Amino acid sequence: MKQYLIPISKEEVLEEIKTNGFLRLSLKEIPIAVTYFENTFYAFDDRCPHLGFFLSRGHINPQGQVVCPLHSYRYNLKNGEECMLRGKNLVFFSTIETETELFIQML
Repeated sequence: MKQYLIPISKEEVLEEIKTNGFLRLSLKEIPIAVTYFENTFYAFDDRCPHLGFFLSRGHINPQGQVVCPLHSYRYNLKNGEECMLRGKNLVFFSTIETETELFIQML
């Protein structure tokens, strides 16, 4: 696993998430969405496993699920499972945070 530093401070990441719901970036040509829910950062492939629409254009519901804006597929932030068991699960990437920085781990 290799760690990639998000090129803005953790504080700026949180501000972007507060404003837009997600931070969008690209690592190794993979679109990544980063969000923050219940004091935890989550990073995942921004493409919906169903049809590839950007999940970062959707939202996080109160149950901690990423909701795709195209067909309302829901993915659990804790385990990536598609909530209705209709398709593939969400691809997650580990996050590591320091006091001021945020890293994403990928192969």
